[in-house]
Amino acid sequence: MNGSDDALLLPGFHRHGTLILRTGQADEVPYALFENALPSSAEVQQILAEGFGVHLVQVPPEGRDLRFLRQFVGLTHLGVIGVEYDTRAIRELGSLRTLELSVAGAPETDLSGLTNLRTFSGFLHPNESVLRAPGLLSASFQDTREGVVPLIPSQLRELSLISAGNVRQLSPAAADPELTSLVINRTRTFDVASLRAFPRLESISFMQVRELANIEALADLPLRELGLLNVRRVDNLDALGALSDVSIGVSGSLTLELRSVAGRSEAQWDFFRL
Repeated sequence: MNGSDDALLLPGFHRHGTLILRTGQADEVPYALFENALPSSAEVQQILAEGFGVHLVQVPPEGRDLRFLRQFVGLTHLGVIGVEYDTRAIRELGSLRTLELSVAGAPETDLSGLTNLRTFSGFLHPNESVLRAPGLLSASFQDTREGVVPLIPSQLRELSLISAGNVRQLSPAAADPELTSLVINRTRTFDVASLRAFPRLESISFMQVRELANIEALADLPLRELGLLNVRRVDNLDALGALSDVSIGVSGSLTLELRSVAGRSEAQWDFFRL
């Protein structure tokens, strides 16, 4: 019995034979959901034949070494959520293009050999090796509160740091990085000057950040979109007013002060209530 039967009550889930499929807006392919259950051999074959992804939640004890994933030869999309699984079998799934890996207490797993991987989301630690996957284009990391973020690979185009804790700056691994989109969420002080090392940044969102330092560095970037969502302090409000050809979204305690700045700015400003 698949414990994910309850998911059928939620939008975006439906039954497909013996499988329960999730078809979310952000899903590139439908995902077969297994909650507190392991896939049968027939279900493995059906998933591979129809090009579905696999999403695992609350894997039963007998499957927590994840060795059963070796049956999925050619699997391209995988999500794993849980506690204290042995995730090392995932490094053998060389066909993966999308991987969500949010497993607390997992051993360090070398993901650098996943040459087809394009999108990753999950815990930064102990999954830092994913940043060495040569084809990785988009990464979203949860729980980066330790403040130690590896050098950003040159080919990465999108990066989100969620619960960034003590992350104060970013640095590229090589010259001319391709990063165009950045989200920084829940950190204390972030040095915007470090972003000058990413000359292609077009979209930046700061969310729930206590302080932004050296904000004038934004003028050196080809910005099109800037989010200041529940940012408590910016060291130079006038520098924001000097920006042009940028869409700026604002919410939180700076709203009143930034409304005054917006009145004399050439940028497009939007103010939200969150």
